[in-house]
Amino acid sequence: MPFTPYHFGPGMLAKSVLSRYFSFGMFVGAQILIDLEALFFMLSGQYPVHRFFHTYLGANVVALLLVVPGRWCYEKAGRLIGRNVRVSVKTALITGLISGYSHVFLDSVMHADVRPWAPWSDANPLYQAISLGVLHWGCLAAGLVGVLWFVLRRIYRPRSG
Repeated sequence: MPFTPYHFGPGMLAKSVLSRYFSFGMFVGAQILIDLEALFFMLSGQYPVHRFFHTYLGANVVALLLVVPGRWCYEKAGRLIGRNVRVSVKTALITGLISGYSHVFLDSVMHADVRPWAPWSDANPLYQAISLGVLHWGCLAAGLVGVLWFVLRRIYRPRSG
């Protein structure tokens, strides 16, 4: 299903671990961008619905899109809501790569039409490698651990001066 919130769990864990080198907001935007492709093909009745952006090659393109236009859009959107958001090129690139690769990985397990290694291979060795229940609970657990880690880091942050 496009725009699944299950992708956000691993993103929250990445945010808690990588902190200032990862933008959760940009991660969410990248998940939606990737799934716009599937939504388009679903609405137009075309199969397969998971195509270029659901490959590792497409994931690299998503990462590059976050570095330039994505960074600019994210910072502009922040200003529109009264926040001065700055995202470094390094943070945008790390976020983009994690966004794209995690999306392709998770969807490879879940969807039969994902060809993660296209155009070099049509194989999807991860399809149904684990059950959907395990996949979904794993994503939820990653999100819970990420939130707890993030909160604990804020509570126990060393005070300066």
